[in-house]
Order: sequence, then structure tokens, then C-alpha cells
Amino acid sequence: MRFNHTFANDLYFWSSLSARYTGPVQVDRSDSAIDNTTIQKYVSTTRYNASMGVSKDNWDAQLWVSNLSNLRVVSSVQAAGLMGPREISPQPRTMGVNLSYRFK
Repeated sequence: MRFNHTFANDLYFWSSLSARYTGPVQVDRSDSAIDNTTIQKYVSTTRYNASMGVSKDNWDAQLWVSNLSNLRVVSSVQAAGLMGPREISPQPRTMGVNLSYRFK
């Protein structure tokens, strides 16, 4: 979803909200069609991101947030090694600022 507006002084404003859905992911397999109920799966997830910014002449300024709800689920597992198995999760909530200038 995106909103745009240009003000009278040529100041351009935008804001956006996005969502990304990932369905359940099968972790292992079964050699028997009867035993499919015991197959492990990673849960389905939806991640939300938001941003807003302004542009004036050659300048842009943007504020953004990734993973708004700070979703923390296991999305992968690294095989056991020297330190044992390691669970991998999506990036935690992250916020930032982008400033840019367009050279003509």
C-alpha cells in the first residue's frame, strides 16, 4: 500500500506499508504416505515493513522500519557441527534513515 502527495511548494511526500507472507515450509520427509502427519514444518509467517519520506529538488529523506511486529520464529536450522544445531530466525525489527542527493 502506498500514499503519495505533492505539496504546493513542490515538496513530495510518500509513505508505504508492505506485507510478505511465507507459507509453511516442510522440514523433513516421510517414506510412507500413511506417516505424513508427523512431518515437521516451519510455521507460516507474515512480515510487515513501513517507510515514509520526502523529496525536494535533488534531495530525498526516508525513514523506514523492517519487521514492524518484531516477528521471531525459527525459519531454518543449521546442521549440528562443533557447537551443535543452530536455529536461524528472520532479522529482528530494524529501523533506519536514508538520505540521498541526485546529481544532474
